[in-house]
Amino acid sequence: MIEKIKFETNFLFQDAFYHHYPSTDSPEVRHDLRYQYEFILSRPLCSYVNLAIFYKRTDVNTLHDGVNGRYNFDRNIYGFELKFRY
Repeated sequence: MIEKIKFETNFLFQDAFYHHYPSTDSPEVRHDLRYQYEFILSRPLCSYVNLAIFYKRTDVNTLHDGVNGRYNFDRNIYGFELKFRY
């Protein structure tokens, strides 16, 4: 029997400090805030194979004024995967 479609969502928050960061216009510590959102839709194709499609968005904001937003970025990743389980 094939199961129904499954939806998953994940959220990640990371408060990151990079000590002794080498840059001439920044302080000794780079401080980033990272937000990551992930959405996954999956469905079994048969008893041993599962198909999933996913979308992941990442936003990173550097808090100090030294780099003036140089290390701020956003990223969008999407795709599909087949999982085999025996």
